[in-house]
This record gives sequence, C-alpha cells and structure tokens, in this order.
Amino acid sequence: MNKTWEEIIELLEFVETKSIKKDLKKQEFILIGEIKGRDVLLKISNKKNTYRIKQFEKEKYVDKIIEKHNKNLSLPIINKTDFLDSGNNKNFVWMARKYYPGTSLASFNRDKVLFGYDIIRQKYIFKKGKIIDDIIKCLNAIYSLETDFRKLGVKHNDFKRRYQSDVEEYDIKAIEKELGLKLDKQIEFYNKVKKEYFAKENIKASVGDLSPANIIIKDDKKLILSDFELFCFDNYTIDIAYLYIFLWRYKSWQKALIEKTITNDQDRKFFRASIIRELMFLYRWPFASLKDKKDFDHKKFNQNHIWTKYLIAAGESFDAIMKVK
Repeated sequence: MNKTWEEIIELLEFVETKSIKKDLKKQEFILIGEIKGRDVLLKISNKKNTYRIKQFEKEKYVDKIIEKHNKNLSLPIINKTDFLDSGNNKNFVWMARKYYPGTSLASFNRDKVLFGYDIIRQKYIFKKGKIIDDIIKCLNAIYSLETDFRKLGVKHNDFKRRYQSDVEEYDIKAIEKELGLKLDKQIEFYNKVKKEYFAKENIKASVGDLSPANIIIKDDKKLILSDFELFCFDNYTIDIAYLYIFLWRYKSWQKALIEKTITNDQDRKFFRASIIRELMFLYRWPFASLKDKKDFDHKKFNQNHIWTKYLIAAGESFDAIMKVK
C-alpha cells in the first residue's frame, strides 16, 4: 500500500505548476497543478494531523450543502471553488478542488502567519467599489443558506462556532499582560449583548475565514469564495468584522464595507461584539500570530498594532472603532 505524499502525486498523475504550501515538518501540502489536463488545487495532509483531517471532511460536506442550495433557482447562487475528489493512503489524505485561473484579493506571506493576509494586490486597489459590492453579494448568498440543523441533517458540533461563545474561555490575564491593558469594558459589553447576539434570528451561515487571501477574483473578473474549512453558523456580523480587521491598511475599503453592511444600531452593537470576540481569539495565545519569535519584541509589536486599538475601541463604542487610525 502506498504511504507517502509523493505516491499520492504519482497515483493522481498530478503535474505541479505552483506550490502554495509545502510544510515537510507538518507534512501539509497545498499545490496548484493539473490532473489529466484539468486545473486543480490539491491539498495533502498527514493523518496524524486530526484537526486538518476534520477540516477536510467539513469542506467536503459544506460543498454538498452549497451544491444542494445552488440547485434551488429561487435562491441566490453561492460562488465557490468546486470540490472534485478525495482519497487517502496509509499515512495521508488528499482532496482536490477545481482551480480557477485568477488571483486572490491579497497575497499570503507565510512568514507572518495571521499578519500575512493584509496586502491587497496592486491591480485591485482601484477596483474597490465593484469588489466590495461583489463580496457583499457573496455574503448575502451565504446568509440565504438554511440554518436549521435538522433539515441539513448535520450535528451542531460539526459546525460549531470558530470562536468561543464565552470570551472568558480565553486566558484573559495572559492577553491583558501581553497587550498591556485591562479588558473589563470589553467583557462587560460582550456579556451584556451575548444573549441577543446569539438569538436564533441573528444566526446565519458564515464563511468563518473571510480574509482577503480567500477571496478569489477569476480571470473573467467574477468573484468566488475559497476555503470553507471553518464554515459555521454564527452571528451575521462575524464575517464582516473578520474582513474588516484584515483590511486595516485600507481605510476606504473598510468604510465602503461598513457603509453597506452595518446600517442600524443592532448591526453596530453586534459588530462591536464580533470585534471583541474575534480579537480575543486571535490574541488568546500571546504573540501566536508571529511565526519567527526569536529576537523580536512581540509585546511592543502587539501593543502598537492597530488590532489592539480596535479591541480597545470596541470596549468604548462603534464610533470609536471607526475612528481608529
């Protein structure tokens, strides 16, 4: 029985044209290439990485849910990358998705991990209006997905939220020490709105990882969403807040996004809660966002980074977040 990742490449007759990720230590690979003349994105992971295996399985299932949704002509189409096939050998699992010629809205700097998603490609800088409109159109289509777990035939735990419902689940003292601030206001506000925030009518399907690097603009200029490994059902502002923090270099993009999605007091209240919840998650392990921590003053970096300013402002008001520079 074949047992290496290279044997999967050989078995599939995969011809690599570009590597997105080759982590030999973790045995994780994301590759672009061809299988029998068809453009594909191939993911391979060692079976020991149980987290990644679960994400593979979720992505396959989400694809089935969206395919079923897209067959209903009365509902808006969700533009996504199509799942093609999957398999495994003794030590590895793999999955292939259709690859669409084009580029992501932002490139990914793997050396900066979370901070590597935030540079919009130069060719898209002056296309803000159309791109933001297309992103919102895609989000509205996602929001139209069924949210009744019984009708979908899935278990709630299979699509649990990416972020904890209770922010106290994180090491608050460690985060406060790292960032040099107290989070009492943020926690108090979040707990005040939490019940309404998670009310059934405010829960929608969510991409879960709406970073600029997962927004693909095809060569035909159509926009599609890629990577549903973190798909979940959550408050309707969670994807908007996530994209907002990753657009921190581009205030005009943030402004356009907020003006078209956060339009009333409830939206503003929930957006604040999402900012708090997401950033406390991202800071749950101090300086976890930085790959190379040697000879680096991570505390100074995190304390001065605009994400920390967003977190501070979220404890004050929605307007305070909008005024952060």
